[in-house]
Amino acid sequence: MKIDQIKQRIKECDHYIEQLVGHYNRDAATKVSINNHPFGDLKKLISTTDISVAVELENATKSLLSQYGTISIIAIGRICAVLNMLSHKYKNIEKSYKIFISHSSKDKDIIKQFVEKILRLGCTIEESDIFCTSIESMSIKTGGDLREHIKKHIILSDYVFLMISKNYIKSTICLNEMGAPWILDKKVKPLLFPPLKYNAIWLSEVLKNSPVNCGGTLDNLRDELVSEYPPKASKTSDWNEQKSDFIAFYAQATNIAK
Repeated sequence: MKIDQIKQRIKECDHYIEQLVGHYNRDAATKVSINNHPFGDLKKLISTTDISVAVELENATKSLLSQYGTISIIAIGRICAVLNMLSHKYKNIEKSYKIFISHSSKDKDIIKQFVEKILRLGCTIEESDIFCTSIESMSIKTGGDLREHIKKHIILSDYVFLMISKNYIKSTICLNEMGAPWILDKKVKPLLFPPLKYNAIWLSEVLKNSPVNCGGTLDNLRDELVSEYPPKASKTSDWNEQKSDFIAFYAQATNIAK
C-alpha cells in the first residue's frame, strides 16, 4: 500500500539524515559521498500527491554536498523540514486511492454504472483503489467527517475524475471539488454529462472532446489507465462490451430524466 511505503521511506530518510548529522558533528570538513537512494524513492512516491514538496526534496538533496564535497548543514535542515512535514501529514492516514470520483449524489445511478462498467470491469481497477461517496463500500464510515475526508483523499489520489452534469454545476460542494485538484496539480479527468453543453462552464475547451457517453472519450481514458495501471486481465472484446453497456445505460437514464 502506497501510504505504508511513504511512511517507511520517511523513516529510512530520517535514519540516513541522522547518520549524516553524526558525520558532520565528528568532522564537518571531511569529504563524503552521498547515497541519494532513500530520497529518490520517497520523491517518486510523493510525486503525484505532494508535487511542490517532492521538488523541494529533490533540490535540497542536490545541494547536500558543497562544492568542496563536504556536507551542507543548510541542506540537511531543508530535508529535515520536508520529512517533518510529511511525517505529520501521513501520521494518521491509512489509505490512498488511485481514483477519486468528484460527482453529484443526484447522479449516483450513472456514477455507479461508470465505476462498475468502465473502471472496475473495463479497466480492472480494484474497488479498494476508488473513492466514491455514492457507493457505500468506497466511501467513509458512518460518523466520519465527510468534508475533511474528501479534502484529504483528493490530495492523496493519483487521479481526480470530475463528473460534470447539470446537478454538478448546481452544487457548491462539487464546484469546490472541481477547483481543488487543479490547484494541487493533480491528474484531472473532467467528463461532461450531455445534454449539458461544454461551454456552460469554464472548462469549455477541455470538455469539448470529453462527453462521458462517447466511445472515443472512454477508449482514450482506458488507454491512459491501462498504461498507468497494467490490467490483471482485460481483453478488447470485454472492454467493448462494458463500454457499450455503460453508453446504453447512460442513454436510458438521461432519457428518463428529461
